[in-house]
Amino acid sequence: MKKNAIILGGGISGLAAAIKSKNLGYHVTLIEKKSICSHLGGGIDIHPNGVKILFSLGIESQLRKLTSSNTREITISNGKGKTLNRVPLSIFEKDPAYPLMSFFRQDLLKILFEQADIDEVYENTECTDIWIKEDKVEVQLDGKNPRISGDILIGADGINSIARKTLFPHVQKQYLGHLSIGGSISRKYYRHNYVHDLQRTCVVFPCTQESCHTVMFMPLPEGFLKSQTSSSEERVMLLHGWSDEVDEILNHLDSSNRFAVESYEIPPLDFHAKGRVFLVGDAAHAMSPLGALATNLALEDVEHLNSCLSITSFIDEAAYLYNKMSIPRAKKYRDFSHRFLLPPFTSHGPEDYTRRIARIEQQDANQVFEALTSLTQENLEAPTHQQNIYQLSEGTLDEKISLCAH
Repeated sequence: MKKNAIILGGGISGLAAAIKSKNLGYHVTLIEKKSICSHLGGGIDIHPNGVKILFSLGIESQLRKLTSSNTREITISNGKGKTLNRVPLSIFEKDPAYPLMSFFRQDLLKILFEQADIDEVYENTECTDIWIKEDKVEVQLDGKNPRISGDILIGADGINSIARKTLFPHVQKQYLGHLSIGGSISRKYYRHNYVHDLQRTCVVFPCTQESCHTVMFMPLPEGFLKSQTSSSEERVMLLHGWSDEVDEILNHLDSSNRFAVESYEIPPLDFHAKGRVFLVGDAAHAMSPLGALATNLALEDVEHLNSCLSITSFIDEAAYLYNKMSIPRAKKYRDFSHRFLLPPFTSHGPEDYTRRIARIEQQDANQVFEALTSLTQENLEAPTHQQNIYQLSEGTLDEKISLCAH
């Protein structure tokens, strides 16, 4: 009998999980509380490990047609016209088959959704309750929809995950101290990839031949957005006066996909899978969006989960294996994020700014990018290696863990 997989969340990790689950023979039901392929969010940068996993979904040709060729170096500016550093893009591309790629989120979602060929889709529908039983998992949808039963549930439902709340009812998200404002701009306003100022960062990367995605981070107290009755245009004005370069970007943000959100993370969880529920992406380990870490780690989660479900028919074994693989990776990403990405938003005073700029001018940025490259290519060969163990039907649990870990 065909097994059933329920997936909560129709974002990048949810759709990638749908494709992988379909390839494993599952009947897939996807539940998304908003519209799939909505304008929510701007652009994303995908590092080589994430690119390889996306290619494994059978969408390489679509992605190569979608994205433009990036600039061959990353430039860092102080916002006053001075280029502080240039970092060759080649440090990200140890294997030319899997380059760093940038996409508009909506474009990538459309490609993933078309590729997924999902059996049942519930859009604009919220999951309100989850029941984990010995032989199945059930979810209750809002409205008059009946309960849906499945063999497994994959929680890809983001920072406010109901799947996580079911497993960890007392875990609360924690404010990271900064607001993200962004969207898309015409490529003609693209000058530098990173613009730094006191506790503020602006990131710009080309996505197509005509357009770039941009996101700016600035420290603000928690609850600032909820306390404001201002329009999105007035919120964007918060960053005006920073520099001529950033002002030009702000003045030309596309109003159709402009966003302003507060950034949160969740504390490390004791496990990412229990019973028949598996957490992926922000549901398992939300962290700073700086550095393009969240999407890459979410794709790794999907690949790890696929590997675990491939080598054992026992759900409890798959959950144990998944925890052994995903938790150490999440810790590495989190440690990197806290060491290299968050300090600018938690430090204060001109001394911190002076030291920060000095580090950038003294090539410290190269060390950061090299550390990021090492992190995001560490598992680059893992999916290929795991092809050799997908058909494993015998062996102890420890032997399976050992095979997965190498």
